[in-house]
Amino acid sequence: MIPGDANFVANVAAAGALAVIAAATGLTADELGLARWSSGWRVGGAAFAAITVVAIAGVALPATRGFFDDERADIDAAAMLGRVLVLIPVGTVVLDELAFRGVLFALCGAGRESGPRSPAPPHCSASGTSRHSSATRGAR
Repeated sequence: MIPGDANFVANVAAAGALAVIAAATGLTADELGLARWSSGWRVGGAAFAAITVVAIAGVALPATRGFFDDERADIDAAAMLGRVLVLIPVGTVVLDELAFRGVLFALCGAGRESGPRSPAPPHCSASGTSRHSSATRGAR
C-alpha cells in the first residue's frame, strides 16, 4: 500500500500509463467503455444525488447519526469535500474504472465474446478481489 498523498499521484500515473497502453494497442473508445459519456454522467449523477440525500438524512436523524461517527473522518468540511469530490473520484475511481472496466477488460477480449468462455467472469472476480477485499482487511 502506498501511503498518503503519494497514493493519489501513483493512481493518476497508473491511469495515465493504462491510457497509453490502450492507445498503443489500438483499443477504441467503445471497447474501453468510453463511447457513451452522457448516459454514464446521467446515471452516475442520479446515483450520487440519491446517496447524498440518504447520507444527509442519516446524519440528520438522531437514531442513525451514530453510524456516521468515525474518527477516521474527523476532519473539517473542506478536507472532507476535497476527499469526496477530488481524491476519491480522481485518485481511485478513475484508475479502477479505466483499469478493470476499460483497458484490462478490453485486452481480455471481453465484449467481443459471450457465454461460458467469455473473459468477463474471471475478469470481474479479479477486479473485485484485487482492491476491494484488501481495503476491508483493516476495517473494524
